[in-house]
Amino acid sequence: MKTYLLDIINRIKRFSATLDARTALCNRPWVVFNDSGDKEVLIFDTDGSVLITVNGIGVKRTWQWISANKSLIISQPDDSIVMLHPDYFNDFVIALNRDGTSEYAFLIDGNNPVGFAPKTLAELNDYFTTIEQNPNEEKRKEDEKRLHQEKVDNARNKFEATVVEWILYLLVILPLMGVIAICLYGFINGF
Repeated sequence: MKTYLLDIINRIKRFSATLDARTALCNRPWVVFNDSGDKEVLIFDTDGSVLITVNGIGVKRTWQWISANKSLIISQPDDSIVMLHPDYFNDFVIALNRDGTSEYAFLIDGNNPVGFAPKTLAELNDYFTTIEQNPNEEKRKEDEKRLHQEKVDNARNKFEATVVEWILYLLVILPLMGVIAICLYGFINGF
């Protein structure tokens, strides 16, 4: 995982001390920002394993959240560890400070809804500069994402309710109408 110097993070630090690391990190494809052109992906699992791939070839290691000093620990192949402190976190970007340095690794949710995928350090810096200059813009984008998700959920719920209504109609009402029709036919014809 390549690290970078990016002073702006110190000015916009935003990290919740009560971060639920499992919820925030797990079961999402985190793309590691690098300017080398390689695609490095980390997928954290709730069992403490992390799959790390570079251009589709990878290894499985372990990770752990240490709440005492708010750090993410990732094991290395030589039994050493890397200690990272999240200094900035939102729904799709994490800035991880490597312990004892002023260097950062950046993880970007590979499924982020706004398609954020910087290719250069300048693009990444521009993103954080925009947040610094207009913190409400990030909140607006997060609200838009939340509203979009609510619309999707509402549409799914409406669809599911419609399906249930049709199933109820087909399984209960139609047979009941058939029974009523047979009874009326029998009553009319004197059966």
